[in-house]
Amino acid sequence: MHHLTTLLIALSTAILPAKLLPYTFPPEFPTSTAYQASIDGTAVPALQTKRGAFLSFGMSAPVEIKVRLSQAPQDIVVRPLSSGVVAKIDGDRISFVLPRPMNLSVELDGNLDDPLFIFANPELAAPDKNDPKVRFYEGGKIHEAGEIHLTDGETLFLEGGAVVRGLVRARGSNIAVRGPGILDAGTRTHKINMLVLRECQQ
Repeated sequence: MHHLTTLLIALSTAILPAKLLPYTFPPEFPTSTAYQASIDGTAVPALQTKRGAFLSFGMSAPVEIKVRLSQAPQDIVVRPLSSGVVAKIDGDRISFVLPRPMNLSVELDGNLDDPLFIFANPELAAPDKNDPKVRFYEGGKIHEAGEIHLTDGETLFLEGGAVVRGLVRARGSNIAVRGPGILDAGTRTHKINMLVLRECQQ
Protein backbone atom coordinates (compact mmCIF):
# COMPACT_ATOMS: atom_id res chain seq x y z
CA MET A 1 0.00 0.00 0.00
CA HIS A 2 2.86 2.36 0.85
CA HIS A 3 4.48 1.81 -2.56
CA LEU A 4 1.15 2.35 -4.33
CA THR A 5 0.59 5.66 -2.52
CA THR A 6 4.09 6.84 -3.41
CA LEU A 7 3.54 5.91 -7.04
CA LEU A 8 0.21 7.75 -7.20
CA ILE A 9 1.75 10.88 -5.70
CA ALA A 10 4.64 10.74 -8.17
CA LEU A 11 2.28 10.31 -11.10
CA SER A 12 -0.02 13.12 -9.99
CA THR A 13 2.99 15.43 -9.54
CA ALA A 14 4.31 14.54 -12.99
CA ILE A 15 1.08 15.47 -14.75
CA LEU A 16 0.49 18.76 -12.93
CA PRO A 17 0.96 21.63 -15.39
CA ALA A 18 3.88 23.96 -14.72
CA LYS A 19 2.69 27.34 -13.44
CA LEU A 20 5.90 29.16 -14.41
CA LEU A 21 6.93 29.07 -18.06
CA PRO A 22 10.45 30.53 -18.04
CA TYR A 23 12.13 32.00 -21.09
CA THR A 24 15.77 31.60 -22.03
CA PHE A 25 17.31 34.95 -22.93
CA PRO A 26 20.65 35.49 -24.71
CA PRO A 27 23.54 35.17 -22.23
CA GLU A 28 25.01 38.47 -23.42
CA PHE A 29 21.87 40.43 -22.45
CA PRO A 30 22.78 42.66 -19.45
CA THR A 31 21.37 41.64 -16.06
CA SER A 32 20.41 43.90 -13.17
CA THR A 33 22.60 44.34 -10.10
CA ALA A 34 19.70 45.91 -8.16
CA TYR A 35 17.18 43.06 -8.43
CA GLN A 36 17.57 39.31 -7.77
CA ALA A 37 14.28 37.55 -8.46
CA SER A 38 12.69 34.14 -8.10
CA ILE A 39 9.28 32.95 -9.23
CA ASP A 40 7.73 30.06 -7.33
CA GLY A 41 11.22 29.26 -6.06
CA THR A 42 12.90 29.29 -9.49
CA ALA A 43 15.57 31.93 -10.05
CA VAL A 44 14.69 34.22 -12.95
CA PRO A 45 17.22 36.85 -14.06
CA ALA A 46 16.13 40.47 -14.04
CA LEU A 47 17.38 41.91 -17.31
CA GLN A 48 18.62 45.48 -17.50
CA THR A 49 17.80 48.21 -20.02
CA LYS A 50 18.29 51.97 -20.07
CA ARG A 51 14.67 52.41 -18.94
CA GLY A 52 14.77 49.95 -16.04
CA ALA A 53 15.03 46.26 -15.24
CA PHE A 54 12.44 43.69 -16.26
CA LEU A 55 11.25 40.14 -15.75
CA SER A 56 9.67 38.40 -18.73
CA PHE A 57 8.09 34.94 -18.47
CA GLY A 58 4.98 32.90 -19.17
CA MET A 59 2.51 31.63 -16.60
CA SER A 60 -0.45 29.25 -16.61
CA ALA A 61 -1.65 29.80 -13.01
CA PRO A 62 -1.03 32.25 -10.13
CA VAL A 63 2.65 32.61 -9.21
CA GLU A 64 4.57 34.23 -6.35
CA ILE A 65 7.42 36.60 -7.15
CA LYS A 66 10.15 37.29 -4.60
CA VAL A 67 12.79 39.93 -5.19
CA ARG A 68 15.94 40.68 -3.20
CA LEU A 69 16.99 44.32 -3.50
CA SER A 70 20.32 46.09 -3.25
CA GLN A 71 18.94 48.02 -0.27
CA ALA A 72 15.83 47.92 1.92
CA PRO A 73 13.01 50.13 0.59
CA GLN A 74 10.62 52.21 2.66
CA ASP A 75 7.76 52.25 0.17
CA ILE A 76 6.61 50.26 -2.87
CA VAL A 77 4.02 51.11 -5.49
CA VAL A 78 2.85 48.50 -7.99
CA ARG A 79 1.24 50.02 -11.08
CA PRO A 80 -1.31 50.03 -12.45
CA LEU A 81 -3.08 50.35 -9.13
CA SER A 82 -6.13 48.75 -10.74
CA SER A 83 -4.22 45.43 -10.88
CA GLY A 84 -4.85 45.01 -7.16
CA VAL A 85 -1.32 43.60 -6.69
CA VAL A 86 0.20 44.61 -3.34
CA ALA A 87 3.85 43.94 -2.46
CA LYS A 88 5.04 42.99 1.01
CA ILE A 89 8.32 44.36 2.38
CA ASP A 90 10.62 42.24 4.55
CA GLY A 91 13.92 44.09 4.98
CA ASP A 92 15.67 44.07 1.61
CA ARG A 93 13.17 41.59 0.14
CA ILE A 94 9.76 42.10 -1.40
CA SER A 95 7.15 39.59 -2.50
CA PHE A 96 3.80 39.61 -4.26
CA VAL A 97 1.45 37.23 -6.03
CA LEU A 98 0.35 37.55 -9.64
CA PRO A 99 -3.16 36.08 -9.97
CA ARG A 100 -3.05 36.13 -13.77
CA PRO A 101 -0.84 37.27 -16.68
CA MET A 102 -0.35 41.04 -16.64
CA ASN A 103 2.15 43.85 -17.17
CA LEU A 104 3.27 45.80 -14.10
CA SER A 105 5.72 48.44 -12.94
CA VAL A 106 7.21 48.07 -9.46
CA GLU A 107 8.49 51.40 -8.15
CA LEU A 108 10.66 51.65 -5.03
CA ASP A 109 10.68 54.82 -2.93
CA GLY A 110 9.43 56.87 -5.86
CA ASN A 111 12.51 56.08 -7.98
CA LEU A 112 11.44 56.13 -11.62
CA ASP A 113 14.97 55.88 -13.02
CA ASP A 114 15.26 52.13 -12.48
CA PRO A 115 11.88 50.48 -11.83
CA LEU A 116 11.26 46.76 -12.16
CA PHE A 117 8.89 45.96 -15.01
CA ILE A 118 6.96 42.69 -14.98
CA PHE A 119 5.90 41.17 -18.31
CA ALA A 120 3.90 38.08 -17.36
CA ASN A 121 2.44 36.44 -20.46
CA PRO A 122 -0.22 33.76 -20.91
CA GLU A 123 0.74 30.38 -22.29
CA LEU A 124 0.85 30.77 -26.06
CA ALA A 125 0.88 28.07 -28.72
CA ALA A 126 3.67 28.63 -31.23
CA PRO A 127 3.12 28.20 -34.97
CA ASP A 128 5.01 25.61 -37.02
CA LYS A 129 8.50 27.06 -37.52
CA ASN A 130 8.85 25.02 -40.72
CA ASP A 131 5.80 26.64 -42.31
CA PRO A 132 7.06 28.78 -45.23
CA LYS A 133 4.55 31.47 -44.22
CA VAL A 134 6.03 31.74 -40.71
CA ARG A 135 9.00 33.96 -39.80
CA PHE A 136 10.09 32.27 -36.57
CA TYR A 137 12.70 33.81 -34.26
CA GLU A 138 13.94 31.43 -31.58
CA GLY A 139 14.45 32.31 -27.93
CA GLY A 140 17.89 32.52 -26.37
CA LYS A 141 19.38 34.45 -29.28
CA ILE A 142 19.88 38.00 -30.50
CA HIS A 143 18.73 38.21 -34.11
CA GLU A 144 20.04 41.03 -36.31
CA ALA A 145 16.96 41.10 -38.53
CA GLY A 146 17.09 44.56 -40.12
CA GLU A 147 13.81 45.31 -41.90
CA ILE A 148 11.28 42.47 -41.81
CA HIS A 149 8.75 42.67 -44.65
CA LEU A 150 5.51 40.72 -44.26
CA THR A 151 2.98 40.03 -47.01
CA ASP A 152 -0.28 38.12 -47.45
CA GLY A 153 -0.82 35.27 -44.99
CA GLU A 154 2.52 35.60 -43.22
CA THR A 155 3.09 35.37 -39.47
CA LEU A 156 5.98 36.87 -37.55
CA PHE A 157 6.50 34.96 -34.30
CA LEU A 158 8.94 36.06 -31.58
CA GLU A 159 9.50 33.18 -29.17
CA GLY A 160 9.90 33.97 -25.47
CA GLY A 161 13.54 34.95 -24.86
CA ALA A 162 14.15 36.05 -28.45
CA VAL A 163 15.64 39.51 -29.01
CA VAL A 164 14.98 40.67 -32.57
CA ARG A 165 16.78 43.84 -33.59
CA GLY A 166 14.86 45.30 -36.46
CA LEU A 167 11.77 46.94 -37.89
CA VAL A 168 8.57 45.44 -39.23
CA ARG A 169 6.87 46.54 -42.45
CA ALA A 170 3.61 44.80 -43.39
CA ARG A 171 1.27 45.14 -46.37
CA GLY A 172 -1.51 42.72 -47.30
CA SER A 173 -4.16 40.53 -45.70
CA ASN A 174 -4.17 37.96 -42.88
CA ILE A 175 -0.82 39.09 -41.45
CA ALA A 176 0.02 38.41 -37.80
CA VAL A 177 2.76 39.60 -35.45
CA ARG A 178 2.79 37.36 -32.38
CA GLY A 179 4.86 36.06 -29.51
CA PRO A 180 6.32 37.25 -26.18
CA GLY A 181 9.82 37.93 -27.51
CA ILE A 182 11.42 41.37 -27.76
CA LEU A 183 11.36 43.52 -30.89
CA ASP A 184 14.28 45.89 -30.34
CA ALA A 185 14.45 49.00 -32.49
CA GLY A 186 17.15 50.58 -30.32
CA THR A 187 19.73 50.31 -33.08
CA ARG A 188 17.84 52.77 -35.32
CA THR A 189 20.09 55.54 -36.60
CA HIS A 190 17.17 57.95 -37.18
CA LYS A 191 13.60 58.29 -35.98
CA ILE A 192 11.31 55.97 -37.92
CA ASN A 193 8.44 53.80 -36.77
CA MET A 194 9.42 50.30 -35.70
CA LEU A 195 6.08 48.79 -36.79
CA VAL A 196 4.27 50.00 -39.91
CA LEU A 197 1.11 48.33 -41.20
CA ARG A 198 -0.11 49.60 -44.58
CA GLU A 199 -3.29 48.56 -46.37
CA CYS A 200 -3.63 45.59 -44.05
CA GLN A 201 -6.90 43.72 -43.63
CA GLN A 202 -8.06 40.51 -42.08
